[in-house]
Amino acid sequence: MVLSAMAGAALAGTVALTGGGGWDILTAQPWAGVDLALHPSNDRGFAGIGRVQGAWGFADGAPLPALEVGGVVVVPHPEAVIRVGLTAKMTGLYVPYPAPIRLGAPGTSADPGLGLLPSGMALVEFEWGDTQTFTLRAAGGTGSQAGAIACDDADVLDACVAWRGGFTGGISARARLRQGWFGELWAGPSASLTLGYAFPVRRAE
Repeated sequence: MVLSAMAGAALAGTVALTGGGGWDILTAQPWAGVDLALHPSNDRGFAGIGRVQGAWGFADGAPLPALEVGGVVVVPHPEAVIRVGLTAKMTGLYVPYPAPIRLGAPGTSADPGLGLLPSGMALVEFEWGDTQTFTLRAAGGTGSQAGAIACDDADVLDACVAWRGGFTGGISARARLRQGWFGELWAGPSASLTLGYAFPVRRAE
């Protein structure tokens, strides 16, 4: 009973199916795709958040998937719902050099390989309106970033690229429209505009 109630509280929220596109700052290319996300809708306690993205990067001509999971807690406030939390994210991409986390053989110039870029962020969300109509989110943290280094052989890309930690984050604004539809604008880590449909998930009693 107790475990069931805790699980229901963590998963209570809004499941949203979203489609859109934009400019991926990390890989410097336009993208389009869909994602399935769990947005928190709690006005007290703890709730889980998550996002699974299936996208296509047009410059690389390759998939650009991502997985994000985390949790938030509510900070009491009389005029708005304020949530603070942490998220961890893995972004997959095909690169012509070894990625921070390799999946299979290292990528080469002739045969790019699939790898993962890890990142983590702290976030804060503000919701207001009669039915929490508007949501503003700001997030910031650190993630793997590729940097060019001096090398003798420009054809050997793994000798010319070094991974380091760098800032990742940004802001987003979400507005609930009519009958479950909503729009969302992102400015970091991807500059994008999306449109989605939300399905509420009931909190376990």
